[in-house]
This record gives sequence, structure tokens and C-alpha cells, in this order.
Amino acid sequence: ISQADADDTTSTGLTSPYTNTTKGGEKIYIRVLNNTTKCINTTNSFDIKINILPKANVVNNIVKCDNNSVGDDKDGFISGFDLSSQTATILGDQSSDDYTVTYHISQADADDTTSTGLTSPYTNTIKGGEKIYIRVLDKNIGCYRATSSFDITVAPLPVIINPVIKIEQCDDDDDNDGVSIHNLTESQLIISSDYQNESFEYYTASDFSTDSLIADPTKFTNIAFNQSIYVKIITSDNCYRTSQIDIKVGASLIADSFMLYYAVCDDSPALNQDGISTFKSDILKDIKQKLLAS
Repeated sequence: ISQADADDTTSTGLTSPYTNTTKGGEKIYIRVLNNTTKCINTTNSFDIKINILPKANVVNNIVKCDNNSVGDDKDGFISGFDLSSQTATILGDQSSDDYTVTYHISQADADDTTSTGLTSPYTNTIKGGEKIYIRVLDKNIGCYRATSSFDITVAPLPVIINPVIKIEQCDDDDDNDGVSIHNLTESQLIISSDYQNESFEYYTASDFSTDSLIADPTKFTNIAFNQSIYVKIITSDNCYRTSQIDIKVGASLIADSFMLYYAVCDDSPALNQDGISTFKSDILKDIKQKLLAS
């Protein structure tokens, strides 16, 4: 460990493997002994150096909603995982000129410096997602760190029971104008199978524009007689499907002033009249025709 120790023939020297005692490395002195003459040479030495491993900053998991890029949007496989989007965060202040980040399907593959890793964008091979292992390699000295990972997840979309709901009710106020107040949230349980763990947004426009968002869906007043409401069903992973509520409010179109008068004579005996008489069925037909005409 020193020139003096190398010159001291009573010292047996260092054992191997050896653990350095100085941070970053140190000089090792060599002694060559001639076993016959007992002469020594201690003029040579070499340095041991501990290179600092690259940093691999922690990154968030990648969660993407299921889609039709592979199979269908219910199979748990997609092709759009952009692994390289994590690189800048992983490197932090380390230059990409000096360090290479690669992504791997297993720890063994990350530790295999002959492996070039996964390509990006990446298609998951396990339904619902998998773990991705990170390797950060120092291009100059060949040291690497492969001790971190992140998860990629294919989040399921809501399961829609009824894509279109119909609400039909009679106008329940004195205005008789085909306008009524609706609690749209009452339809949630017949729209989605997991409605209790999902959030719902209601819009008056089919393009779900922000300005058509219904602020209070528990007290919604419809456009007269007929209106469609567009519903966005959102999971905790912010994945969504859509549904539609068709509202129909029935109202009488008969004017308040509509009135018909029919009179017949009491057909009871003159001394025992009871105000009861029989009207011909033709009167009912006449009433129906005049109602429709009104």
C-alpha cells in the first residue's frame, strides 16, 4: 500500500481480491523478489481507480388507455409506448453525448452489455403491461447502472352497458311547454358496469366541447320536447368511453281556451228527471277530430 511497505521484506503485502481504502482508488506498489538471491525490485507501481457509475433518475410509470393499435380496445395490448420519452428525465444533467439509455425486458438483459435493448415505440408482450428495466451506460469508460425500472400499463376502458339511453316523461308543470328538469346522474347505473368507480361528464354538444359541459347534471333543463345529451364516462386512469341520453318530454298541445259544448234532453220521466242521459258515440268521434284539428 506504500513504497515503504514494498521495501519492507518482512511485509507479506496485500491480499487479493482487495478493497481500496481511499475513495476513488489509490496507488499499488509492486515488489518482485528473487527467491534465490532474495534481491527485490520495488520500482514499479500501478493505480486502481473506481469510476463513478452513471446516475439513473427515477421516472414515473407510463399508463396508456387501451386502443385498437393492436387487436381491439379490450385486449390489453397497444403499440404506442414511447419509452424514449423517459430518457431526458433518467439522464438529468448527464449529457446524452456521454451516456446511453436503453430499455430492457428483464434484469438479465439490462446487465448484458451486448444487448441493445427494446425499440421505441414499444408494444407490450404481456396483457395489461409489464416492467421495463433501465440501463444507463457511460460511453467513455463502459461502466453502467441497471438498478432501476418502471412499469408500463394498458389501462382498460369503461364497459358500457347501454350506449344510448332514452328518457321519456310528461311535462309536469303548468307551463306545458315540453321543458322539464332532469337528474341526468340517475342513468349512470344503466350506462356503465363500474359506474361507482368512474366519473361522468355531460355535454350538450356531440363534440364534447368545453363550453357545452353541463355544470349541474342533477338539475338539467332540456330544450323543449327533444334533446340529446352526450356523456363521457371516465375511469381513475383517465380513460373514457362515451354514451348518449335522448330526452323526450311529452306535453299537451291543446290550448287552454279549447272547449266544446254538447247538450241533450234528459230522457227520464218528466216527474222524475235525474239529469242523466245518453250521448251518441258520434260525439266522441267529433271531439277527437276537433282535438286533432286544434
